[in-house]
Amino acid sequence: MGTDYLKKHKASGIKVGDIVKVVRRAESFENGWNDVWEQSMDEAIGQISTVTADDDDGGFELNYDCFYPYFVLEVQYDDKYQSLQDVLEDAEGQASKTKGVERHANNNNFEDQVMCQLGRLLKNHPFGSLGFQVCKKTIEAGRLYGIKGQEAAYQEVLGAINYLAGMGILIKEKKEGKNG
Repeated sequence: MGTDYLKKHKASGIKVGDIVKVVRRAESFENGWNDVWEQSMDEAIGQISTVTADDDDGGFELNYDCFYPYFVLEVQYDDKYQSLQDVLEDAEGQASKTKGVERHANNNNFEDQVMCQLGRLLKNHPFGSLGFQVCKKTIEAGRLYGIKGQEAAYQEVLGAINYLAGMGILIKEKKEGKNG
């Protein structure tokens, strides 16, 4: 049994009763997983299942059938919050793959981008610049909705969410004593 696999298995937070989706195939014994991927398991890819047992290094049993490693499973959250989850995933995508990377990243980690740096520079009002951007993006979303339509307005809302996330990072850093 791979102790590294077991640590990550436990750290995944997946537990019996969780609803999960199998997102990809695994190679037999991949990353220390102590089991083999059988061809019949391919049918579960993309499917939603319930975790019915935890076999540690053998993986998680789904629907009283086969055992799958933690790294091919994605926990599915309560449908009442799916719309929030969808928007948060879109916001992360904008920050890491599209507009955020193209205009703001400069190959920096999210917490090192200009929006966080400006907030750190404003020691008397450490969150003022981010708050300003949230307001600006909110106003712009309303303006663009009438001019360019729903998608353009939605993109501004995602930008506002990312500025709020930057503010959250600064608040946590302040609590931890990282930014003065």
